[in-house]
Amino acid sequence: MRMTRTGLAWGLACLVNHSLLASAPQDSGIEMTTLQRQATTSSLARHAAKDAHEPVNGSIRTAAHSSAEPTFNDGPSSEPGYARGPSSDVYFGSSASDSLFNYQSMSRYRPQQWHLMPQSPFGLNFGGFTSIGYHTDGLGSSLYLMPNRVHLEQQWFYAEKIADGRQGLGLGGRIDYVYGSNAQFFQAAGLGTNGWDNSFDNGFPYGHALPQAYGEAAYGDFSVKVGHFLKITGFEAVQANKNFFNSRQLSFANLPFNHSGALTEYRVNSDTTLLNGYVMGLSTAFEDGGDAYIGGISHRWNDRTNFTYTTVLGRLYENLGGFGGRDVGQIHSLILSNALTDRLSFVNETNLYIAKSNGGTGEMVSNTSYFFYDVSERLALGSRSEYFHVTDVFDDSSDIFTQTLGVNVKPSSNLSIRPEVRWVFDPAPLGINGGPDTSNTIFGIDAIFVF
Repeated sequence: MRMTRTGLAWGLACLVNHSLLASAPQDSGIEMTTLQRQATTSSLARHAAKDAHEPVNGSIRTAAHSSAEPTFNDGPSSEPGYARGPSSDVYFGSSASDSLFNYQSMSRYRPQQWHLMPQSPFGLNFGGFTSIGYHTDGLGSSLYLMPNRVHLEQQWFYAEKIADGRQGLGLGGRIDYVYGSNAQFFQAAGLGTNGWDNSFDNGFPYGHALPQAYGEAAYGDFSVKVGHFLKITGFEAVQANKNFFNSRQLSFANLPFNHSGALTEYRVNSDTTLLNGYVMGLSTAFEDGGDAYIGGISHRWNDRTNFTYTTVLGRLYENLGGFGGRDVGQIHSLILSNALTDRLSFVNETNLYIAKSNGGTGEMVSNTSYFFYDVSERLALGSRSEYFHVTDVFDDSSDIFTQTLGVNVKPSSNLSIRPEVRWVFDPAPLGINGGPDTSNTIFGIDAIFVF
């Protein structure tokens, strides 16, 4: 099927999910290719499993590794309520989900956050965060479709028991719930059925989602989770509190948001972690919507440099969103990070998504460079430069460039405020700026309270 330029822009920039598609006029003329369907039906820190209870640097390791493992920035913190470097009281289990490597996992500082409630005698943790935002334009921002309105983006809650394998076999699990203007995008919409959370809408774009529900077992340096879990690909995470920026890069829309299946993690040593698993396609929950391998590796070359690679290969979709057909393809994400100085860090992310369907082959390639500068424990500056290329099944291609500058202000260890300015350049134009405009400037800001 042929994808029009306007249709592609709508799918990539707005991530309109299945409920909006179902209500669209049948003669609208918007046709969908694999890449657009992925963007509209897919639902961002290494550890979705610990949130406020985890160290922000996100390094999960055995007790034997924890005390010896170095960090980018050692030394005492000058601010009360903050710590620097990894915690010595961390252990293996409940680690790889919502991006294997992201901004939170490389953060210098670990805020000593207030918790919703203390850990129960049975080892249960409860927590979450509230994200409230505002932006001047939804196009070109990804996920955000309510311009010029203050709105609830993510109200996130979780309950978990971490599978601790230090003393032998440890059992655990986790379930997450989210409500807000982002939630419908994180539903299990891959098959277009009303299974799991796919019918939990509350007037577009508000809705509910259960993006994670899994059990986990850990033994020593090995763990396996089975069930429904968030993605491991890409640098930017689904959960708002794990990212530097309020908005997302355009390629975020074309990476999977969640899976159902099994995922193993093996910590080879203090520097290297391996992931391997099987998933039932993309954006499904306990339903057979595909048949694919998922895996990755994260390796620290030295105290300042990290390399992370993740992939999904195979039958990505079966009867995607109820449209029929089969999509076979591959997703690759490569992240290189380096602490240039004690305050300045650099990250480069390259993503490739190729999918073959009955209508042909579509391709998405992106390269994004980040710079983060820590002024203090309470103030950080960030820059994101993205090149985004997409080719449809008829070899029509488009190139989009975005530049985002942002600030993270932390009035307290639990509260972050993130203003940003984003420029979107669409020379074609593809229509991502809401018509024939080749450039657009977007202002956004949000506040996140973690508990």
